[in-house]
Amino acid sequence: MSLEARLQKHWSRRSRAPVQPPPSPSPDDVDSDEEVDIRDKWNSGPSGRPIDAKRRNAELASAASSAKPPPSSDPVVQSLKDAGTAALNEGKYDEATEHYTEALAMLRVLDEETTTDNRESGADTTVPVAENSGPSIAAARWALTASDEARAVAAALFSNRSLAHHRSGRYVDASVDGAAAAQLRPFWPKPYYRIAVARLDLGHYPRSVAACRRGEALAASCGESTEPFLTLLNTISYTAMRNGSFAGFDGRTLEVRSAGEDAWMGGRAPKDPFLDGVNDEDVYDVAGKHSNGSAMDAKDLPDLARAVVDPAARANYEAERARRDGLIRDASNVPRSFRCLLDAVKAARDGDRIVLLRGIHNTMGETCDVDKRILIRGEGRMDEVTVDARSNTPVLRITASCAVQNLFFDMTGFRETLYIEGGAHVRPMFEHVRVKCSGDDTLNIAGAVQPLFVDCYFQARKNGVRTLGTSRTEMIRCRMTQCNHSGLKVMDNSSVTMRQSFVTDNDEDGIVAMDEADVTLVETQVHDNRGPGVDVSGAGRVVCRDGSLIKGNIGGLWMWEEATAHCDGLKLNGGESHAMLVDGNARARVRRSVIEGIIQCTDELAMNGIEHGSNTRLAVHPATELPGEMGAFAFHPDVYTRKQ
Repeated sequence: MSLEARLQKHWSRRSRAPVQPPPSPSPDDVDSDEEVDIRDKWNSGPSGRPIDAKRRNAELASAASSAKPPPSSDPVVQSLKDAGTAALNEGKYDEATEHYTEALAMLRVLDEETTTDNRESGADTTVPVAENSGPSIAAARWALTASDEARAVAAALFSNRSLAHHRSGRYVDASVDGAAAAQLRPFWPKPYYRIAVARLDLGHYPRSVAACRRGEALAASCGESTEPFLTLLNTISYTAMRNGSFAGFDGRTLEVRSAGEDAWMGGRAPKDPFLDGVNDEDVYDVAGKHSNGSAMDAKDLPDLARAVVDPAARANYEAERARRDGLIRDASNVPRSFRCLLDAVKAARDGDRIVLLRGIHNTMGETCDVDKRILIRGEGRMDEVTVDARSNTPVLRITASCAVQNLFFDMTGFRETLYIEGGAHVRPMFEHVRVKCSGDDTLNIAGAVQPLFVDCYFQARKNGVRTLGTSRTEMIRCRMTQCNHSGLKVMDNSSVTMRQSFVTDNDEDGIVAMDEADVTLVETQVHDNRGPGVDVSGAGRVVCRDGSLIKGNIGGLWMWEEATAHCDGLKLNGGESHAMLVDGNARARVRRSVIEGIIQCTDELAMNGIEHGSNTRLAVHPATELPGEMGAFAFHPDVYTRKQ
């Protein structure tokens, strides 16, 4: 029988059947837009009778001998499914959607025919459903009477169609189909991955995290890998952070108390007996001795010490401690209050939030390894929480997609303050962070990481920010100033994009791009540096556009060797020296820009890319000259950084 004939037979049969109203939604239902959409797809399905949620699948086995072959083995359903998969792999998403829709319609017709015939033969075709199996969406109405195999095949078809919808940009439909698949197979992790991805692209970050968490739990309970869900959680967290949401950090809140004025000595915060517990050591710390040197009696001891040595006081203390335990510890007996940042990070899990209370903190002179997806946030404004670090090791070594907010890192030592490294999946975000270093760079970025900095401030003894490897860094409304070397140094194959940022008042170059590095400036100002504003060498590349400004430096845009520059809408001023210096095989393409000062090129071909009718040339009086070997241009032999 053809598909059209089977469908016609099905609809004629359903038109004679009494139609029951859809079940009322429960508090656990999926969002209303998904419920309505799925009900439209399934509103002709049989309502069925309620089923005991604890009925076992063994009841179906006894009727297997009298049942018809499962509809999932029908060649038409399989051929439609295969055709949809082939179209999906070829990028024909609309065609794939049509094939999966036809397969679902045929599967349902065949399953209802099988169910009817098996009922007439006395076979019990009802199936158990899991307790709390999820949303009471309309797709569940068919699941009440469908066979296990039919539900499994339907779930796979819905999951595949969800993927086709997603790749077509129909994210609502993708979320709906994912929810239908999850209802048909409540303990299958993949539908929750589909739902989470769709909700992520819809910007529904908390709901995306919830779906991802559910899928991760199911995968773990089934013995499957949870890595896809962990990777997706990192993506959700990063995307949400970029859009002002911290939905990805949905775990516990751990607080860190201030170490007070003694933080510079590397000590922890003062001990609180109700937060940190009591031991024999506290007796001697608190009790001490009489002035004559004799030990105090228990009645003379302070309350804290007497709680240790006096049984009656101890009982009162333990009762009070038990009352407060619910406030200071979580269900896993992990403290919620810590005496230093280092302890809190070690105790944290993926998704946790660490809040540094107002005051001064430290990391005990050690490097704090942040290898988890956590949020580290200062209470109040940026200048109200300081991490006072005095050591020759980085304060934070970041190797995970974390977030850092509202902190001032004040580093005294001969290493960089912050160090970020790892693969391309490491995408930390810093917002409202001030970083200062008295002896080295403030920030080193290595590997293939992709960090984001928003409203951050860098001040260093050497370079403000140094990037290495193949890292990809983005900075928005950041400032690099008062560095004894360069504000920004980009090396190797790394790239930095700066938007609405400032590089000012540094003792040498504003920005240095070397090797095969790439720098993009968008609405960014580089001014009042005591070396060239932008210096590009090797095979480095710089892009200046959308109203970027380079002015007031000792030299504007200087290029060497094989360097290239693309300028569109740039305002360029050479300050005390030449506006542009193009040496060797370097090339520049300049359009719709204003250039004030002298342009010096080694050959005519280089000049052709600069002289264009869309540019405005302005002369300076008196004419500028190249600087002598003094200040930022003085030669200082260094076997580690220069060729001798």
